[in-house]
Amino acid sequence: MQLTEAQRKQFDDEGYLIFPDLFTANEVAILKRETERLAALETDHVFRAGDIATVYRCHENDGPTASGPYHATARLPRSLGIAEQLLGQGLYVYNSKINLKKAITGSPMLWHQDYGYWKLDRMPKAQAATFMIALNDVDEISGGLYVIPGSHRRGALRHKPVMVGPHKQIAVERETEIELMNDLPPPVPLTGRAGMGAIFHCSIIHGSGQNLSPRDRWQVYIAYNPVHNAPPQLAHDRPEYMKSRNTAPLALAADDALLKAARAGA
Repeated sequence: MQLTEAQRKQFDDEGYLIFPDLFTANEVAILKRETERLAALETDHVFRAGDIATVYRCHENDGPTASGPYHATARLPRSLGIAEQLLGQGLYVYNSKINLKKAITGSPMLWHQDYGYWKLDRMPKAQAATFMIALNDVDEISGGLYVIPGSHRRGALRHKPVMVGPHKQIAVERETEIELMNDLPPPVPLTGRAGMGAIFHCSIIHGSGQNLSPRDRWQVYIAYNPVHNAPPQLAHDRPEYMKSRNTAPLALAADDALLKAARAGA
């Protein structure tokens, strides 16, 4: 998939892009079945706390959450190919996760920058981006993700730890967030039909509200980072499923690799 100059400029200026109907209904069905399988596993790679669950490290072909379809998804021209056009060649997956936010009670994610977390991992520069795939139709009431256009240009902001129910988060400090929201364009929801894709800069401020809808909200996040921007590997690092130790550059797969992976595993 070739980005236009207008799309490149939007990413530079606003920090995000949205791609409606990027994945077919068949591809979404495959990923949903695979998500159900992975979410049922008993492993530290599947985090459960209250009304949310997260499946980590689905992009590799080894480990407890190894997945052929997700391994392929992370390497498609529609995911990796888009990231390469925005970040350059020589990317690896910094981490991957599937967030499952339950209907009615799925809890919010406060305003934050991904680089707020990754800076703590000693990532040298804010040069990464996250690719998102919606596995369900998502709107504002179902806890859709919001981004604040242009906020990635404000640099790394101070974050503070916050508990949201049983879930520990870090969030941009309240006073700073209010000031920025009064100064920048209004937040934009990354919403659309199942199969929608989006990509956003690691410094863009984003967050999501509670899922007040009668539908679960499942979304996939694949974070791409240039190999030259990989942080050092230290003994007291976060677990490998949150901060990948595999920094080998990814090779593009064929556009039908997801479908082939599903057939191979059938």
